[in-house]
Parts: sequence; C-alpha cells; structure tokens
Amino acid sequence: MKRALPFLVIGGVVLLLVAISLATPRPYDPRLRAEREGTEPFDSEVLYRLLPQWLGAPVEPVDVTPFERLEDSTITGAAYVFVTKDFAPDPAEADRLLRFIRRGNTVVIAADQLEGPLFLALGRQANPPPKSDTLGADAPLSKIEKQDSGSSTLAPGLFTQWRPTPPPAPLMGDFFESQIEPDGSVLGADTLRVGRRTLAFPVPIDGAVLGGLDSTRTAILSTDLESGDATAVAITEGRGRVVVASTPLAFTNAAIATPGGGADYLEALFAYVPPVRLVLWDDTYKPFRSRASTLAYASRTPALRWVLWLVGVGVVLSVLVWGRRRQRPIPVVSPPPNAQREFARTVGRLFFVRGDRDWLAARKVRLFEDALRTRLGIADADLSDATAKLAAARAGVPEDEALALFARLRDLASNPTPAALLAADRDADAFFAARHLAPA
Repeated sequence: MKRALPFLVIGGVVLLLVAISLATPRPYDPRLRAEREGTEPFDSEVLYRLLPQWLGAPVEPVDVTPFERLEDSTITGAAYVFVTKDFAPDPAEADRLLRFIRRGNTVVIAADQLEGPLFLALGRQANPPPKSDTLGADAPLSKIEKQDSGSSTLAPGLFTQWRPTPPPAPLMGDFFESQIEPDGSVLGADTLRVGRRTLAFPVPIDGAVLGGLDSTRTAILSTDLESGDATAVAITEGRGRVVVASTPLAFTNAAIATPGGGADYLEALFAYVPPVRLVLWDDTYKPFRSRASTLAYASRTPALRWVLWLVGVGVVLSVLVWGRRRQRPIPVVSPPPNAQREFARTVGRLFFVRGDRDWLAARKVRLFEDALRTRLGIADADLSDATAKLAAARAGVPEDEALALFARLRDLASNPTPAALLAADRDADAFFAARHLAPA
C-alpha cells in the first residue's frame, strides 16, 4: 500500500485538475477567424450553413488557392465567397479572378483591408494623391470625395479606410446577453443603412469604409449611418459582378446568430448575387491559416521567381565546376612480380655454389619429366627411348635430337659435371621452345 500511495496521490491531483479544467467556463476567442466549422463568436459557421438557403445552390469548400481552383476556365454560373481580414491576391491570382468574373460569375469579398491589382481594376482609375494632401490619412472618405469628386488626385482603385476613431474592441464576457434589453430590443453596437432600413448589430462590426468607387459601374448596397460612407457595394465587371463589404465581422456567428440586424443585413446583401448553380467557399484566405507553401508563393512573385532561377543556375554551375575530382591522381600500382621463379633461381644457385650436383641433376630430371606430362601430354613420362620418340613426334623436333637429349639426361645422374648440367638445361629449354605441336 505504501508503494502505491505516491501513484494514488498523483492520479488524484490529475483528476482534480481535469475536473477544474472542465468546470471552468472557457472564454470566447475575440479574434476574427471566419472559419466555416468554428463555434467561436467570430467564426462563420452560421453563414456557411445559411448560404445554400439564401443562394439556392450547394456550397463547396475550397482548400486550395483561387489560382489553382480557377485553373478550369469553363466554370460558369458560380459564386466565390471570401470572408477574411486582409484580401490581397497577387497578380496571377487577380488575373484568374477577373477572368472568372468576366465570364458571368460572382465574387463576394468581405474584408477590411483590400490591396493588390484586383482592386486597382475594380475601382476608380486615377493617379495617387500627392503628398501635400491637407486632409490627411485619417480624414473621412466622404469629406475627401466632397472636396474634389473629379480630381485626378484621388487614390486609384478600390480601397478601404478606417474611421478616424478606431472601432471599439468586441465586448468581453457575456456580451451576447448584455446587448439585449429586457423588452427584447437590441442595443446596436453599430448601425448600417441598407436601402431605407437601418439595421443595428449586437457587436461592433463597422470599422472600415470603402473608397475609390467607380460610380459608372458601382451600386452602393449599405452605408455607415454616421458618415454616409459606403460599407458594401456591387461592382459590374464584364458579364459578372463583385460584391465587396468592408465589414467582415458582420459575416460572423456573433453578428448573425445573436438577435439584431445581422441576418437581415447578409440576406439583403446576398440578394444581389445572381442565380448560381454552385457556391465556392474559400478556406485559404483566413487570418490564422497559411494560404500556400513558400515555394508556391515564390513561384508567383516575379522577384522571388528570379531568385529561384538564379539559385537553380548557381547549383548547376557549382556541380559542373566543383563536381570533378579535387584530390591527387591515384598512382598506378603494378602487380607484384612472380616470386616463384626468383625463388627457384636462387635455390638453384645455392645448390650450384655448394656443389650438390647430384641433387641438381635429379631435380632437372624431375622438372623435365613434369614438362613432358603437362606440356606434351605424356602420362607415363620417363627417359626411355620410346618416350623420346613419342616426345619428338609430339614436339615436332627431329627424332635423333630427342634421343640425344634423353641419353644426356640419363648420363647426368652418373656424371653431373657443371658443363653437363648447363648443357642439359640449355638443350631442354631449346627442346620445348622450338616445339610446334601438330593439330589433333
């Protein structure tokens, strides 16, 4: 029991911590996430589930970038929905989105920061404002446009600008309940004018307004109640339409599911989307989700694409220049000489110097008989005349020369003089060197 006591204490502490964690109310996430499967107040799950009812078409989540999804240039009768904080497609992606729109499709964008060539094409075409602009960056857009509605100093393209006073942060704690009066009316944290209606929202949603509008092809869908600046517009581009809203928080669960004008506002906004057969929901342009790999982004950026090319060329040149052998050449090692012949020659000289001519004579006879067996194929080789005639026939030498050689070798055993040994060795080498075997 004593051995198990520490484990019981640790287990009890772990269970207590788990119970406390489960019992403690989890605070909601105040950040704009806009996820289609998120239950946080500033996710967009409610909108995702209402879109099939409002647009009368199935909704397809898209986990790849618009550049990849719109590679098929035959898509028609579709709507592409983006709900995020920053929307800045690169030139290649903007080109595909514009082609998609001009074929008669619709793009819905809800973001409070708009940048890139897409919005330069959708907004007013003019030169950027000079540095001597006396109104400043924080001036309301309505005052800027009233100052000179036709001047070329207006900023080009469609853009968003925050109010002079930043919007209040989303209320913490039980903000859902605190925004509802006892009689059921809603305390509007923000109000927008949609047509002739004034809609109040239960959470602060109106932080940015739209500027750089091209009045010849733009319809204003909603405005800020105080300044009168546009917060949602519909822009005609080719045969299609772009609906842009600068209030992405109005597209979240907190603005739609809580009593107020959020659901009415979005239903009126999506009423400007023409009938479609398919709705594409973007899952890549999200505030807390990586859109694409670093390599994919670099391949679509001209400057980074040049860097990739230069790196590739440098690697190839390095392989070609430095890939060859850098160390000293390997020396050629010749095979070792045949030491057996040197050994035999040395031993022969030793016996010759010592004067053991009997052993040398017997050794020479054995070597000669071994050569007869191996080189001439005579199995029972000896020094007889019959073997001499057979060897002469197989070696192709005169018979008398063979008989004389065999006789000299027989006499060598009884008279192994130095002269006889040298003559026998010379004649034996000449016998085998001069032989020419007849074909079998």
